[in-house]
Amino acid sequence: MDEQKVWIYVGKGEFIDGIPARDLTESDVVRLDIDALAAVENSKLYRRAPRKVEPAAEEEAPKRLKDETADAKHSKSGREQKE
Repeated sequence: MDEQKVWIYVGKGEFIDGIPARDLTESDVVRLDIDALAAVENSKLYRRAPRKVEPAAEEEAPKRLKDETADAKHSKSGREQKE
């Protein structure tokens, strides 16, 4: 399975000592110490990769909210039902 890229390498051969001169995956970033991660974040050699959103998660939240709103409109409190 292909890991998701977190940082995309745009350095054209330049590099930061101790950091791979290639796209960095989630597992690569986990292995970086705080100084190396700061170097990547502040470098012009890498740009942040766009995040991929899972379609199922994106569709589920609006549907659930719509269902909850509809339920709230159709339900009456005990006091309203007696009247």
